[in-house]
Amino acid sequence: PAELKRESVDITLPEVKTITPLTFTAELLDGDKLVHTETQSWTVFPAISAAQSVPEAINVYDPIGQTTTALEKLGAPIKRLNSLDEPLGKALIIGKNAFSKAIDDKLVDKLRNMVRSGGKILVLEQEKLPEFLLPFSARMKTDGRSAITFARAPEHPALKGIGDDELRWWGDDHLVSRNNFIKPFNGNWMIIVGAGTADGCLETPLFEEYYGDGSFILCQHELVEKADVAPPAALLLKNLLSYLGKSQTFRPLSKSALLA
Repeated sequence: PAELKRESVDITLPEVKTITPLTFTAELLDGDKLVHTETQSWTVFPAISAAQSVPEAINVYDPIGQTTTALEKLGAPIKRLNSLDEPLGKALIIGKNAFSKAIDDKLVDKLRNMVRSGGKILVLEQEKLPEFLLPFSARMKTDGRSAITFARAPEHPALKGIGDDELRWWGDDHLVSRNNFIKPFNGNWMIIVGAGTADGCLETPLFEEYYGDGSFILCQHELVEKADVAPPAALLLKNLLSYLGKSQTFRPLSKSALLA
């Protein structure tokens, strides 16, 4: 009277030039009689390339090498630095777990001075951050992980073409981020993506902290691991590269006056 069967079906998806919504429908027949229908909404992504994302190669500090491999697969123009003692330029990517070994205070000051003078630093997935790297510290929740996250600044260039549907369920394990930050309570920052907890949406895997004329972009999304298996991860990484290549921050420094 009842039976459960799981069948694998190979489907050839169409090649598309833009993000394209599709509908997948499966029908169960008893002879010629339709007895059940399942319908799912799918999204098909075009091939994602970062080859034209930035006007010139972006410096990457990546002692482990995983980030370099992911960026090269995307076709991103990059220059790998052997040390943070080298010239940093105006845009820098700190690779996955590059801070697993401590860096000295002089290099921390160098990174902060770069940002203060108008540079941008994208810090990808880390297990810990150097103390005093950020002007206003952010606490990392090292046991946190998320399969569903939410766009909180949809107008930010990092989220071009990305909404809530693209920020959930990446890859076989469905995880999109680990070691989220607890949302800062002070400082000049913008939450780009939020993540929920049992007590509410109190965490963030992606935020930007402004300092002087530049900014730090902190990203705990699993971009390095999943850029080649989850198209939204590749798109988010591409967007972040494009943003690094722009001279101005999303929230530019402005002058204000207090009249008393």
